[in-house]
Amino acid sequence: MQKTLAAVLLLGLSGCTAVDVMPVDSSIKLNHVCIEHNTRVQVGNFVSVLQNGFDRHGITTEVVPGDAARRCEFVLYYTALRSWDISPYLSHAELRLRRNRHLIASADYHLRGKGGFSLTKWSGTESKIGPVVDELLSGYQSGKAVDTADDGMISNDVFDQIVALEERRKSGELSDEEFETLKQAILEKM
Repeated sequence: MQKTLAAVLLLGLSGCTAVDVMPVDSSIKLNHVCIEHNTRVQVGNFVSVLQNGFDRHGITTEVVPGDAARRCEFVLYYTALRSWDISPYLSHAELRLRRNRHLIASADYHLRGKGGFSLTKWSGTESKIGPVVDELLSGYQSGKAVDTADDGMISNDVFDQIVALEERRKSGELSDEEFETLKQAILEKM
């Protein structure tokens, strides 16, 4: 009984974050993205976090009103929702990257149960959305698609496998030692 209660309490304290990302295919030449301004989003620094994330990958951005987005080849549409528990915090976000109106990448961030009792739900936008943007653009480095040739760089497939292992480690499915062993096995197969 006590173990069950402790497990339920631990789950409530930890909260669960769900992140689902369909990254941009690295074969697409992506140098510049228009970010369509969403006037309904009330998360003050959300757009600057998006711009910083694209900048880390060497991709320039500009924020444009809805009508102006039509002139851009690549447009990022976003939404972000806040929840309230003593103070407001980011609880949900969606990113949709389109090329000439066709979806080429997407990302969803969601705090299950609005973060439960976890204190990390009040973490800043950068710590929540920065890694999501990095995963969305995982095939890009300095504005160029990551070269998967044998030049010491990690291919997208290997990167995805390691990210999946990291998620399993974070969820408690793998210990740190199991994670390292499996990661090394993946890297040795490169």
